Amino acid sequence: MDSSSCEIFQAFLPGFEPDAAPVVRGFVPKLVTPSVPSEPVVTAEASPTRFAAWPVLPVSAWPSGLTPQARAEANVDALAAAAQVHQGQPLDDGLRTRLNQFTGWGCIPKLFAERNTSNWKGIYTRLEDLLGAKGIESAIDSVVTGFFTPPAVVDVMWQIARHCGFDGGRVLEPAAGSGIFLGRMPADLSSLSEVTALEPDTSSHSVLSALYGGYDNV
Repeated sequence: MDSSSCEIFQAFLPGFEPDAAPVVRGFVPKLVTPSVPSEPVVTAEASPTRFAAWPVLPVSAWPSGLTPQARAEANVDALAAAAQVHQGQPLDDGLRTRLNQFTGWGCIPKLFAERNTSNWKGIYTRLEDLLGAKGIESAIDSVVTGFFTPPAVVDVMWQIARHCGFDGGRVLEPAAGSGIFLGRMPADLSSLSEVTALEPDTSSHSVLSALYGGYDNV
């Protein structure tokens, strides 16, 4: 057989035939040359907002070694100072020192349990005048949980936060008490942070808001 007269024969199984090439009419490819900027565009990062830092709570200002009666007296005096601030008196160093003496009610349940005895009646009466019936009820409810974290422990926790990379940002204090975690917060962190501090006890909240409620980032 003459090879020049051979024809190429292709056969496909049903369903496996090649698709016909699409026919596109009226389309003319257009070559587009991408534009290249002469200089790279650099977007500057926004500087973080810096707030006024509150004074760091000195460890020496934290009351320790007090008798139960002395601790109760200090709490009542702190609440009287808070009332002055809420009435419009500027927060000065003297008021701040008195406010920082507040340590909650967990260590002095006898103030409420023995309020009619000679050891506690005078202190309780002054407390009742400051808080009213609802405030007293809130203070009694907080006796089982009102134990504030010592500054030394708070300092370690801020060191851990730094070690984990925290250098400012949003902070949540869900059980703030009188604000020990805020008070021991390093100034370089507090000036670059926005803090949400929550406290259910009426008296503790009064002290907390007197100390830190005047700052824009709390």
